[in-house]
Amino acid sequence: MKLLYIYTDYFQNYDILLTLKQMEIETDTINESFFTYESDSRLIEMFSNKLSASHYDFVLSYGYVPYISDICTKLHVPYAAWTYDSILHSLYNKTVENPYNILFVFDRAEYDYLRQHFSIPNLFHLPLAANTERIRAIPVTPADSEYYGCDISFAGDLYQQNTYVDLKPVLNPKEQDFFEQAFTYFEGKWNHEQIFQWFSREDADYLQNRLPDYLKNTESMPNTRCFGDILLSKPIASRERIHILNMLAGTFDMRLYTKKTADTSILNNVSCYPGVNYYDALSKVYFYSRINLNITLHSIVSGIPLRCFDVLGAGGFLLTNYQEELYDCFKPDQELVIYHDYDELFDKAGYYLEHEDERQRIACAGLAAIENNHTYRHRLQCILDTVSRIIR
Repeated sequence: MKLLYIYTDYFQNYDILLTLKQMEIETDTINESFFTYESDSRLIEMFSNKLSASHYDFVLSYGYVPYISDICTKLHVPYAAWTYDSILHSLYNKTVENPYNILFVFDRAEYDYLRQHFSIPNLFHLPLAANTERIRAIPVTPADSEYYGCDISFAGDLYQQNTYVDLKPVLNPKEQDFFEQAFTYFEGKWNHEQIFQWFSREDADYLQNRLPDYLKNTESMPNTRCFGDILLSKPIASRERIHILNMLAGTFDMRLYTKKTADTSILNNVSCYPGVNYYDALSKVYFYSRINLNITLHSIVSGIPLRCFDVLGAGGFLLTNYQEELYDCFKPDQELVIYHDYDELFDKAGYYLEHEDERQRIACAGLAAIENNHTYRHRLQCILDTVSRIIR
C-alpha cells in the first residue's frame, strides 16, 4: 500500500508520518501545510500534480480539508481524514458527502451527529492516540527533574482572547446578560448537557441576523450548533481554567505552561511559564509534574482530548474532567483519575499529592494502557485496515 500524507495548517502531526515509516508503509508527503479553510492555488497545483504523477492507494490528513476532498474525488483517489478537534467546522461542508471520503472522527457525539445529518459514504469513530516510541526516545537529564518538577501543572490556553470578548462591546445589556447566564450555567459542570442546547432556534436565528458578517454562520450546520461552539465554548473554558488555577494555587505548587500571551495578573500565586515544544519538552512537563490537569472544552462532548493521551503516554499522572469516552478506553481510579466539579478536583488533587505510591501506581498503569491499546500504531493499523477493506 502506498499513501500520500499531507500536513494541515491546524496541526502538523509528525507522529503519524513517523509511525507510518516505522510500520514500513510506503508514504510520500508534501513538506508544506495546506490551509483548511482557504485554498492556495500554488499548493493545489502541487498536490494535483503529485497525485496525478504517481499511484497512491489513498491520501491521508490529520484534520479535514474540503478542497482536498474535491480534488481526490475528481481524480478518483480515496481521501482518509482523521479529526482531533470538535466541533471541526470543516466537516460541516457539502464536500463531506463526496464519494471518495473515508472520515474518522474522534468524538463519538460528533460522529453520531454527522451520521444522522449527512450522507457520508464512509464515516467511523476513532479515538486519538500517543506516540510512546517517540516519547521514550526523548533524552532527559538530571536537571530536567528540578526544572520541570512541580505539584500540579496545566499546559494549554486560557482563552482570554475569544470571539465573545470581541463581540461583547456591540451587545446590549440584555444580550450580554443572556450570555452571562449561559457561562454561569455551564461553568464547572462536566456532564451530559451540551452547550449546543442552550440556544433555542429563535435565539440562534436572532443572532444570525444580529452578528457582524464575519461571525455569521455560513456552514451546513444549525445556527444553534455553530453559535454554541464559537460563542460559548472558549469563554466558558477561560472562566474554568482561570478559576481552577487560582483555586489550586492557593494551596499547592501550581504551574501554567501557555504559548498564548496571557494576562497573568488575573492569576494568583500561579507560576507562569512559556509554552514548550510539543515533540520534546512537553513530555518532560507531563512526566515530572506530579499531577497533570486536563480541562476540556465543552464543544468536545464525549471524546477524549489529545492532551489526555499525551500525558498518559509520557508516564504522567492525569487528573481530568469527566468525558463519557474515558470509560470506554481507560479504567478510572486505576489508570487515570476523573473529577466532575471544582470541589472534587480540589479534593482529589490534595489526596494524590499526599499518596505518592498510589499516584505513581496509577501513572504507570496509565502508560501501560496507552502502550497496550492506544498508540499511533494501533490507530493507523485501524485506518489502514478500514481503507483496505473499502477499496478492495
